Amino acid sequence: ILEFLRQPEDTVRTQRENVRQGRGLFAGSGLLEALLAERAKERRAEFLLLMVVLIWAANYPVAKYGLKELSPLLFNGIRYAIAAGVVAVMFFSRSTWTPIASADWLLLLRAGFIANVVYQLAFIIGLSMTSAGNAAILLSTSPLWTLFLSARMHKEHIHLQMWTGMVISLLGVAMIIFGSG
Repeated sequence: ILEFLRQPEDTVRTQRENVRQGRGLFAGSGLLEALLAERAKERRAEFLLLMVVLIWAANYPVAKYGLKELSPLLFNGIRYAIAAGVVAVMFFSRSTWTPIASADWLLLLRAGFIANVVYQLAFIIGLSMTSAGNAAILLSTSPLWTLFLSARMHKEHIHLQMWTGMVISLLGVAMIIFGSG
């Protein structure tokens, strides 16, 4: 089944057509239709993940370019207006809603304020003071800071695998910094 899911799109189209015409190994069983539907979901997810990577990758140079012409706060205000429009379209196009418990509203607002307002102000002001590459490298260490803060604040134990991952990550950052110099 895994090999079937990895087949090229043209092979999948041919097999789909065979099923429609009542031919093929899985014809009439419903199994092929289920596999094709699953593969279509996977391809959509892969495409959306690729889009996230491209948007994140474009963030630094686009922001740095925008900061040449606009003040950091004005530029970020424009970014927020565009993002609010995109999120509003996604928000209002949903057909189902999951209610938020009233006890969770304060926590949600606090997390939203820190993750969006504080982070974005620090990001855009910091980016205005350094190169896009330096900002990307500094932000690439954010998982390490998250791990350290979580261990400190929540008394979580950092396991050997985590330490190993942090060391490898820091070595990669160091190779980029010292290799570019």
